[in-house]
Amino acid sequence: MTQRERKPHGKRTLVFIFMGVALFLGIQAVSLSPGYTKDQIKPEMVLPKGYPDGFNAYGHVNTIDDKIVVIDDEPFALSLDVTYNIPTRLNASKAYFGKGAFVGVLTNAKGEAKSLWLLK
Repeated sequence: MTQRERKPHGKRTLVFIFMGVALFLGIQAVSLSPGYTKDQIKPEMVLPKGYPDGFNAYGHVNTIDDKIVVIDDEPFALSLDVTYNIPTRLNASKAYFGKGAFVGVLTNAKGEAKSLWLLK
């Protein structure tokens, strides 16, 4: 083979390498962009300072007691060390989280509510 016959093959290889690197970098940029995990969702509102970037669920409280909270008809068992947070205070009273309160929920590995965050 002459030098001239190898050039197209070399250019094609470089194009494929460049496309592979660009695809890899694009995937990395997309996967790193959100500030919350893939299981979390972010309400379309400005969250108060100190609040997490996203929640595992959010909605209106239907009922709440010492063992369970139901948010938009979805029940969550409360973890033993559940915290209640409001815009002006972390570890606030559960009294802020009555029926109709708009809240965000973070869950633990068992799916229990580990923290509730008052949104409105």
